[in-house]
Amino acid sequence: MKYKAHDYQQYATDFIIGHPVSCLILDMGLGKTLQVISAVLELKNTGELKKKKVLAVLPTTLIANWTRELTKFAPTVTFGVYHGADRQLPAGADMPDVLLTSYGTLRRDYDLLSALKWRLLIIDEAQAVKNPGTAQTAAVRGIKAQQVIAMTGTPVENLSLIHISRAHE
Repeated sequence: MKYKAHDYQQYATDFIIGHPVSCLILDMGLGKTLQVISAVLELKNTGELKKKKVLAVLPTTLIANWTRELTKFAPTVTFGVYHGADRQLPAGADMPDVLLTSYGTLRRDYDLLSALKWRLLIIDEAQAVKNPGTAQTAAVRGIKAQQVIAMTGTPVENLSLIHISRAHE
């Protein structure tokens, strides 16, 4: 990774890699995205992404940021954006290591995305799925992944994320 992590960031990355469900709860600007990208890079370097890939569900406003961060700090990790009117889901060998999508796209294309088995599900700004009664939360809960990382910088709302974690245990 083209980044030297602080001790607390490395500790968090190691924790994330070793647990099937993780909630990364840090204030804005403390490197949540880089910690998760570091974990993704570790999965790639150990061959974990050869068969199953990563689905990152984000607010639309963060797709460009994730694109920049992946390009800058993990250039060996391939990624694609599945969003917008002309979106096309890559198939088979064309599937990138990481597929970035929005909450709205996941909700609209749930049948397509939930049919795939994912190595890792990343839920950025996870407070977006705090209400268990919404279609958006149901869509996220319905994704089958070997591992889940929920990220949030909104600590007050974090206890409501427990239902997401339990859905993936």
